[in-house]
Amino acid sequence: MISGPEEHKPLVVKEEVVEENHFLVWDHIILAEEYPFRATCMYCQAGFQIRGGTSAVLRHLKTHHWKIIDFSDLLPTTRRPKIKAEIESDENDEACSSYMESIIRLLPPSEVSEKLPARESGDEVAPEYQIEQESDQNGKEELNDIRKQLGIIEETIVEDVGVRPTQQAESQCTEKAVKKRKRKSDTSPEKGKSEKAAILKEAHLNNLLITDDETKKLFHESLKATIAREAAMTEYYRMKTKKIELEMERFEPVMMSFLYFLQLVNNWPQMIMLSWNNLINTPQKALEIRAYGNRSYQWNTVDDIQSTISVFLSVCHEVENSKDLRFSWEIYKNQDYLDRSITTPNCSIVVPMSTKIDYRAILKITKKSKILFETDQNIKKPSLYWLAALGDSFSSGQGNPDKPIGNGTEAEWLDETCHRSKKSFPYLAFAKNSAKTPTAFTFLSCSGASVENGILSNNGQIHQLEMIMKKAHSIPNSLILTIGGNDIGFTDILANFQNGKSFGVSIDMRFFYVSHQLDRVAAKLAELSIQKVILVTYYDITRNEHGIVDSSCGLLGKISQRNLQYAERQILQKLNSLLLRKASKYGWLTVNCSDIFRNHGLCSKHSLIRSRSESLLLQGNEYGSFHPNAEAHQLISQRISALL
Repeated sequence: MISGPEEHKPLVVKEEVVEENHFLVWDHIILAEEYPFRATCMYCQAGFQIRGGTSAVLRHLKTHHWKIIDFSDLLPTTRRPKIKAEIESDENDEACSSYMESIIRLLPPSEVSEKLPARESGDEVAPEYQIEQESDQNGKEELNDIRKQLGIIEETIVEDVGVRPTQQAESQCTEKAVKKRKRKSDTSPEKGKSEKAAILKEAHLNNLLITDDETKKLFHESLKATIAREAAMTEYYRMKTKKIELEMERFEPVMMSFLYFLQLVNNWPQMIMLSWNNLINTPQKALEIRAYGNRSYQWNTVDDIQSTISVFLSVCHEVENSKDLRFSWEIYKNQDYLDRSITTPNCSIVVPMSTKIDYRAILKITKKSKILFETDQNIKKPSLYWLAALGDSFSSGQGNPDKPIGNGTEAEWLDETCHRSKKSFPYLAFAKNSAKTPTAFTFLSCSGASVENGILSNNGQIHQLEMIMKKAHSIPNSLILTIGGNDIGFTDILANFQNGKSFGVSIDMRFFYVSHQLDRVAAKLAELSIQKVILVTYYDITRNEHGIVDSSCGLLGKISQRNLQYAERQILQKLNSLLLRKASKYGWLTVNCSDIFRNHGLCSKHSLIRSRSESLLLQGNEYGSFHPNAEAHQLISQRISALL
């Protein structure tokens, strides 16, 4: 049976007519060389499979390009006779027709060109060709698109014109295609598989949903194989890239060696000149000149402050002394004024330098008139740490002479008048600090001193310190202070107790007076801008090795237990509490000695207090009684050193 447009009558088409129609198609397509049995439209680049004929191409040309191509003389195409099974299934033709044919039937010819999709999504375009074109742009999305178009998802989206066939129609078309293929296929299993693949491909090309389980399983396996093949190729290229990188790493040292050798060859004239120059002139090395100062200075009076200090200049850490070497030093004041010139075989010299002037040194080391080394640098004079001590007999070291009395000789002191001792905790802290850094020490503590008589009096300790500061043009880094013991009259109170007398003055008035004196000292130290003040609290002489107030020994035996407990609680403890409050008020540091003497009073088996007999034995008088011994001063100095 022959069918055609309504305006033509049915007729039998000759073979040459069919060929003429086909010849018309060949004039408007381009064969793809890289893809066999595939062609591309000349006007919109749509792709087609031409293995089974060119009817799809002709339909595409009629549908999309009917305004460009003249189809007026074209005879209607023939359709092959339908077999009986196909005639019986005519009722499914409408559902099985391509969606493009459905669109053409729905739209009048005048509206086809306006309603059809854009050129890049043309009719009858092979889906797998679209996939190959889009894979370069979509990257990793290609795999998802393949799964989607192979029917792994529940629905296949028809993107050509936005028309989605119903699932029922898709199912019917798939079953019909399977029946047609089964009638033509061979009964062999291998050929059956290939036929099923062709059926699935045909269903996919017609945007149909796969419903045959066996066919779907076959192509799921095909898809898995494709994915595995892609993974294998990816791994292959990754290993190949890694191999190339390893080869480059092995090649890099060889390449660097070659370039180095090439550089040597290109610069051999310069190398010869450099070697010759080194043979003639020995290269000179810049040395570091180190400056050292005296480790300790005693600044107890204005006369002790010298305008110059002795500085050791040395390069011994780099060059050793030798009878063949000569060290020529030139010392300049204020960079350009030659102060002195010294040539010596020694690697160090001692130079007096002013504390107010900058110096520069030039050193040349020669051997047989040939200069081996030469350096020129500014001299950085060593920094000096200044420690000062003010206070009474507690900080002066009373009871601990530097050298005890001997046969016909008196005890020796650092200062005879004030009984200052090298065994006192301020001096011990100074000695320890000077071992680390050059240190100047101003030791003004004096036995019997009080605030009114000795510290703030005319020519008192603070006045002397102020004069030294003006001469040195500097401020002490730290100041050790003991104050308040003689102001409260603690020794007088104990003497009155021994004689059975009372305090004489109200205890509250005594503490009011001491508080006022502490304020005066704090104000004066603030005027001198001394930033670090270390206040030491007073020691306890009353407790034995058990920590109990004990009046059973020595001079304390003349005092009743009740009076001694009262003196310890109402005078010593209150005085230390007052000192701690004032230190907190004025920002002073404190060294609390309470725990040092808690079990080491005068009557303790391990006493840290000088007895009357010890004082007579060491210094020939009783003035050292009731004062800390050398061991106690050592313990206190350790706590002070930790604060410097």
